[in-house]
Amino acid sequence: MKTNKWNILLSISVALLFTACGSDSPSTPGTKEEKSAFGLVFTSDFTNGELRFFDLDSNTISKEKLTFNQDAKIVVQGSQVFILERYGADNLVKIDPSKWNEGPSAILYQTALGEGANPSDIIALNENTAWLGLEGSPELLKINTASKGKVLKTVDLSAYTAEGNISPNLVKLALKGDTLFALLQRLDMYQVTSPGLVVLIDANAGTILDTIRLKTGNPSTFTLVNGDLWVSTQGGYNADYGLDADSERGIERVDIKNKKSVLEVSGEELGGGVSFMVVDIEAKVLYASVMSPIGTYSLQQVSLDDNSVKAVDGIDDSSGSLFWDAESALLFIGDRSYGAERLLVYNGTSVKTIKGDNVLPPSNISIVYF
Repeated sequence: MKTNKWNILLSISVALLFTACGSDSPSTPGTKEEKSAFGLVFTSDFTNGELRFFDLDSNTISKEKLTFNQDAKIVVQGSQVFILERYGADNLVKIDPSKWNEGPSAILYQTALGEGANPSDIIALNENTAWLGLEGSPELLKINTASKGKVLKTVDLSAYTAEGNISPNLVKLALKGDTLFALLQRLDMYQVTSPGLVVLIDANAGTILDTIRLKTGNPSTFTLVNGDLWVSTQGGYNADYGLDADSERGIERVDIKNKKSVLEVSGEELGGGVSFMVVDIEAKVLYASVMSPIGTYSLQQVSLDDNSVKAVDGIDDSSGSLFWDAESALLFIGDRSYGAERLLVYNGTSVKTIKGDNVLPPSNISIVYF
């Protein structure tokens, strides 16, 4: 882990994610591009939804906010910021990060995706093209992000939908080279009847290449680590709406080359099923928000070297999502403890609160460098 993690500069030099595709503003050869950074936290009380911004240097949440549907998700791709308005709104929104404090002027567009589309993830191929995943539809869309999400290509995933259902429940996308990975829950009316599935797709042509079946069901997210996919799964809910601590859920490692998945850490070892997961690749540490059999959420730290598990102290409720920022080497945690909701930051040793006035409970977090 890096040292002096609390001293983050607002203006830092970072490499652009889309180097091969050019930059937003060309730089002079031999000079460094000065970049700005700030955090975004979507907050929701299940009725109202607000996008707030936080200062990485002073650990404070701004008074400025943008209002969206209460069920929305932030996705940052390079210097591009997207808001996916989910159930009840079904919109794709793009924001200009340089205008974060200018109210609605920061919104570049807000495009309707169709009733029930329920966008779940977006991953950019370059500054103008991206794949958009829909949880409420069997269609995976290739879109032009510069033209308000104009659809360029559609991939039909209906073959992986449980019988009698309307979609295979796509929840996450990942990209490695020219291969796009789509994570499918394959639920039957919210019940787990089949293991999760990873679909491999040609990112350029949009053709389906292969599938890899998981060991457990109801996957929540995945991330690429040294060529493998690490997948978190929740499994089915029990009678108390919690997730049992058993071998029906946990963290799997998918060997992409050999199309094989192994349950590396079970729910029994974690204490339940995994709702959120992020990875610190440099330190070889995985962080998981684990829901217990009685519905409480702990934060567990997993070593990628030996799969050992230990709880992170000082976290009362990690259900407001996790975000790992590799640039600052900090973990951001949404604590939704009733009556004590707060945004936290963890440097590997201690936990601090990012303070703000009249802020709704956090539900997802990201950071943009631009």
